[in-house]
Amino acid sequence: MFQRREVPRHVFNESIVGPRDRIKQHFARTPWYRTTWNTSRIKDVRRFTETPRILLDRDLFRDTWIDSVHLPESDRWERVINGQRVTEDRYFLVEDEGELHPINWRVYSERVNKELQESMKALPQFTQVLVCCPVSWKKLDVSLAMARGMSVREAKVQLKLGGKKQHQIIYRCLELAEHGAVNEKGLERDKLRIAKITCYRDRTDVQVDIRSKGFFNWKTKRNATMLITVAEDQQMKLPDRTKLPWWVQDRLARNQFPMNDVTLDVPALSSEGI
Repeated sequence: MFQRREVPRHVFNESIVGPRDRIKQHFARTPWYRTTWNTSRIKDVRRFTETPRILLDRDLFRDTWIDSVHLPESDRWERVINGQRVTEDRYFLVEDEGELHPINWRVYSERVNKELQESMKALPQFTQVLVCCPVSWKKLDVSLAMARGMSVREAKVQLKLGGKKQHQIIYRCLELAEHGAVNEKGLERDKLRIAKITCYRDRTDVQVDIRSKGFFNWKTKRNATMLITVAEDQQMKLPDRTKLPWWVQDRLARNQFPMNDVTLDVPALSSEGI
């Protein structure tokens, strides 16, 4: 008798009851964006599945400088690689005057990261990390793509107009980043541009258990971490917002509004008072 192959559950539009992770699926891995046969990548949305299948010995793979997040990862790689070694310590081979000197891996990468950190602090930019945004990181990632490369002002307007939870969260993080850039780094507010905006998943999505009302359900807690770097763009020129557009002036003139400048004879406020 013909036995049906085990297929992903959306093929026959059925739900799998029971331990789904124990079900063997023998088929080719499909990339994350492949929902139907003719789908292509979403523009500007990057997933974090493009990891190298092999970690080279001298490679700092995604060793970013947010140590609270990324230390455990490099630690895990440490254990994997050091488990393969015969000698006790892992080392970099650093070239100096044509000779390769073995240098302790941990010391070397700590120093490299420290130098990078110092040079990043000197740059005219400010980085804001928002931990535990209550959104699924995939949704957040898709809506982040909109704001990439925008000026901070324009992005804030666009995010205020988008009526989604993700947009409000990004807006808040952008506000904090702008605040930090202006107050801590002393950057110029209307020259700020989004240099880098990305998100990754928070701590392992916890299975929150909602068993009230007689349901036997598990709900996944949605968490994401967002990272926004705001940089000062020296070339940025803003449009002159003090002038009304010609069609506004035209309509005002048609409706017989006086278009001459209003000067009020009120003494200015000075430091001594009125």
